[in-house]
Amino acid sequence: MESTLDWILKIAAAVGFLYLVLSLFNVHWLLRVRILSAMAVGAALIGFLLWLRVAPADPLSPVTLFGTTISWTDSLLCILAAFIAGAGGYLVSYPYGKVMGLLAVPTGLGLWALQSGTMRNLLLTRSSLEQRTAVYEFLRLETLFWIALLLFGAAGCFLASKILPPKVDPLAEDRKKLNPNRLVSMIVAVLASFVIAQFAIGLFAQDVRYPDAQIGSVTGQPGSRQIAFAVFASFTIAGFLIKYFLDCDHYLAVAAGPILYYFVISKTCGPDILQYMTENWAVTYFPNTISSILPIQIVSFSAIGALSGHWLAVKYKSTKEVI
Repeated sequence: MESTLDWILKIAAAVGFLYLVLSLFNVHWLLRVRILSAMAVGAALIGFLLWLRVAPADPLSPVTLFGTTISWTDSLLCILAAFIAGAGGYLVSYPYGKVMGLLAVPTGLGLWALQSGTMRNLLLTRSSLEQRTAVYEFLRLETLFWIALLLFGAAGCFLASKILPPKVDPLAEDRKKLNPNRLVSMIVAVLASFVIAQFAIGLFAQDVRYPDAQIGSVTGQPGSRQIAFAVFASFTIAGFLIKYFLDCDHYLAVAAGPILYYFVISKTCGPDILQYMTENWAVTYFPNTISSILPIQIVSFSAIGALSGHWLAVKYKSTKEVI
C-alpha cells in the first residue's frame, strides 16, 4: 500500500511540475492536458503496472537485460504494453496523437530508469576485467531492445490513427520528398545530434572528476536524476537545432542515441582501457560520462528530449513568422 501511495505521490508531483514547465512556453492549457494525458498512459501501463512484474528483486539493481530476471515472456509483455501504450497515448491526446502519443512509451521507460539503480550498482558485483568487458559488450547492443519498444509504441500510434484518423491533422506538415539533398540533410542531422549529445551529456552530467595521466581523466557515477536531465537536455538541444536549421524530424536525433552509445562504449571501454581502469581505479569510476549511463536511460530520455526540442523549434519558427 505504501509503495503504491509513493508512486501516486511521485507521479502527481511530476505531473504538476511538467504542467508548470509547459506553461512557461505559453502552451495552451488544453494542449498541456493532452500532453500529460499521453505521458500518463505510459506512466500507468509501463511505468507502474509492468514494473510490478519486471522490477529487480534488489531495489538497487538497475533495469537491464544483462543478468536480470526479465524473461522472454516479460520481453513479449513489454512489446505488447508498448504497442497498447502508443495506441492509448494517441487516443487520449486526439487529434494530436500522431505526435503526442509517442511520449507514452519513453515516459514509462523513464520511470523505470529513475526507480532503479545505476551502472555503478551493476558493476559492483562484476568488478573483474572479464566481467566488466562482458557487461559493456552486452550493453552497447542492448539499446536496440529499448529502441524496439519505442518503435512498437509508434506502431500503436499509427494503427490508432488509421482506425480513428483526425478530420484535420493540426500538426500535419508537408511530406518531404526523399531526394539526394534531403538525404544529405538527414545524415548531417544524425551526425550533428551525435556531436551535440556527446558534448552536452558530458557537460550536464557532472560528478567528481580526477585527472589521469594515461586516459586524461576519470569520472564518478552521476545520479539517476542528473543523468535523466543531462540526456533530456542534450537531445532537446539536438532536436531543436536539426529541426530549426535542417528541417529534419526528431527521430533522427533519437537514432543518434544508440549510435553514440555504441561508438563511445566500443572506443572507450575496450579491453585495454578496462584493464587499466581495473588495475588503477575503483569500479565506481568510469573513463567518461557516457560509460556510466545505462541503455534504458539514454533511449528513454533522448526520445522525450528530441521530441521536445522539435516542438520548441516549430513553435519558435511560428512565433518569428507572426512577428
